[in-house]
Amino acid sequence: MNEHLLHLLTNLMKFFARTDARDKLIKFLQNFARYKKYYSSSNDAKKWKALQNSLSEFRSLVKFGKPFKNIVECNELLTTSTSSGGGPSLGFVECLKLFSLCSDIGYKIGDNIEYLSHYQLLSFNELKCESWSKTFQWYAYACDVITGLHDILSLRRDQFKTNEEYVDKRYYMLLYWSGDVADFFRVTPGKEIYKIFVLATSTKYLLLSILHILYMLTFSWTLFFVSFFYKTNIIRFFTNVRRMDEKE
Repeated sequence: MNEHLLHLLTNLMKFFARTDARDKLIKFLQNFARYKKYYSSSNDAKKWKALQNSLSEFRSLVKFGKPFKNIVECNELLTTSTSSGGGPSLGFVECLKLFSLCSDIGYKIGDNIEYLSHYQLLSFNELKCESWSKTFQWYAYACDVITGLHDILSLRRDQFKTNEEYVDKRYYMLLYWSGDVADFFRVTPGKEIYKIFVLATSTKYLLLSILHILYMLTFSWTLFFVSFFYKTNIIRFFTNVRRMDEKE
């Protein structure tokens, strides 16, 4: 990539990245509103749904300009993965990471077009844009789950100076990976997967039961996983504070 173009994209990436913290906060509030919507009475559910839609629109606005970061990361991946001849040399995992970045670009651009089409600033079909956007999002999370697990399994003790640094890095990688797993199942359209299984075989009730069990096991495992590592980090934090007090 041209050096001047890369510098421009990097500056744009830094500019639009300033909204990342607010986006994560709004994402939490949006999912909380979604949770309250399903477990509230009909009247209250309408209020929570309206709040959820409002927060969703805010996140759609925040997504404008976000693909610049993906483009820069794609360039870094292609630059670092070079063969002896000087060209890009991507392994299977690197190809998945590149596909995930490109899928995330498709998800964000699709969401932008959907937002503009909703307010008739563009003439595209809003529902089709949403469908394409969600499809790209699913592929991005699916690749993230696979590559994240690969990175965790590839982590070695000899890459760190101390064992504590190694353990900390592994904890945080596992924590972020569990978030990717939860997001993957959150965006996985269960009804559409069920249709695919029905088309593939006639034993639909058996497959539906297996799918339901897998959903429940993964959801329970993710909750346990996240709570366990949060608890571990909290214990470690207070242990370090106690050690500092003893030194003083």
